[in-house]
Amino acid sequence: MSDFFKGKKCSICGKDATCAHFGRLLCGSKECIDEARESKDCVGKTMGPQGPVSANDLLKKP
Repeated sequence: MSDFFKGKKCSICGKDATCAHFGRLLCGSKECIDEARESKDCVGKTMGPQGPVSANDLLKKP
């Protein structure tokens, strides 16, 4: 583990942080990564399961 994460906690569950994704420090568990991805302040929300969402997909009417 990098010294950068030493003493820092996961912003979701509070365990020791081991990585940083979606603008948050995380412990690396799938649950915490999924929650960080779905959070309102996540910059990466335009990333779909198959990759980036295009502007045309966002503008399509249901």
